Amino acid sequence: MFRITHNIQVGNYRLPQVSGFTIDRSMVSLTGLCSITIPRNIAYNGTKVSDLIKKGDAITIEAGYDDNNSLLFSGYVKNITLGTPIEVHGEDEMYRLKQIPCETMQYPDLHINTLLGQYLPADIENRVTDASLGTFRVSNNPSLAAILDYIRQNYGLLFYFKNKQLFGVMPSTQLASNADSLDIDFAVHVKADNLQYVSDEDVNLIIKVKTVLPDNTKLEVQEPEKATGGEVHTFLALEKKTEKELRDYARNLLATYKPGNLQGSLTLYGRPLVEPGDFMKFFDADNQERNDKLCQVEKVNYQMNQSFMQQIVTIGRNG
Repeated sequence: MFRITHNIQVGNYRLPQVSGFTIDRSMVSLTGLCSITIPRNIAYNGTKVSDLIKKGDAITIEAGYDDNNSLLFSGYVKNITLGTPIEVHGEDEMYRLKQIPCETMQYPDLHINTLLGQYLPADIENRVTDASLGTFRVSNNPSLAAILDYIRQNYGLLFYFKNKQLFGVMPSTQLASNADSLDIDFAVHVKADNLQYVSDEDVNLIIKVKTVLPDNTKLEVQEPEKATGGEVHTFLALEKKTEKELRDYARNLLATYKPGNLQGSLTLYGRPLVEPGDFMKFFDADNQERNDKLCQVEKVNYQMNQSFMQQIVTIGRNG
């Protein structure tokens, strides 16, 4: 029988007694979130914990079994809900990037890593795949996080944190078959799942392809052109400079791109630790069609209370 253990630090205080926590981390959402639930009557040297925790205090959440803990979240206090119990709400390192103003200026040819080199704090490691966005204007002194969110929404790049590492990836037309992966045995690691196997014929795809023209005009096409319902996949093709080039590329992707036949999520125990962006390889003795499937982790919801710890993992691209 494994014993659930944790080490939760908020500001200068370690919280030995918590009712539980939830954490949401994702490749497709800009900001990771956490919520820590604390009994109202907990005190530290005679002072209520709720009086000691302040907005902006650093948060680290480590958890595991038998004191073999792993870092699940690092970030900062966004707000505190006073009540019975107390809830401490936090955001990951994107919280800091939301406080960093960027100067209004025009970039003749903005490379993402040029921007990050100007503004990213020195203690955050840059793991972003560089890309040229063409002519790019920064207006009204937005925060660094706001610019990254604009790039995410308009160019399709995905930004997410792992501890103090900022990752930025472009959606790929190919699954990284040589990527390091975690072996997931359904008989050992999985509590439950709602995975579904969907045939290629039953997947309704919508392919969107975007580019930036030399005059900074954004150009986007969609195939099928008039489709309104389906599974949308967005790609950046900065080398394409005409609508015809974009449309030909989109039509080719529509015919060849395979997002994978598995859809849904699975609930894992607390080990092995799975993080957004990781790859998993499945072994399921009862469902052989899942075996050796390489699946990328799109998002994870971590949950812990006094009786259980689990990870609800939503899968993305697979094959």
